[in-house]
Amino acid sequence: MLGEDEVALKHYKLANDEIDSDGRAAFFLAQMSMFQKDWNEAQIWINESKSRDPFEQHTLLSSALIEVRLGNNNEAIELARQGCEIDPENSNLRFFQARVFRLCGQPARALEILNALP
Repeated sequence: MLGEDEVALKHYKLANDEIDSDGRAAFFLAQMSMFQKDWNEAQIWINESKSRDPFEQHTLLSSALIEVRLGNNNEAIELARQGCEIDPENSNLRFFQARVFRLCGQPARALEILNALP
């Protein structure tokens, strides 16, 4: 759906409404809002995704990035911790965690995480 944002939004919203047990459509709607830097809208959709699957690590880390942008640094750090705790050896998740710390004004902690990556 590259370049077809309105069509993608329509279909993701329909999928979200039709499939109550799956948080992926809401996750993708949150991602689209993040790309547009609409952090409040992104938070609405990521919360919807989390309500359907509260232990999906990419959703938790995306939520952390949204919380940083909304100025909720403590919440962001906690969400990033929870996301990484699910799969502690996943370098991609740790990279996102480092980004959260950097955006929260803790670059030394971000470097510690990055230096520990394989």
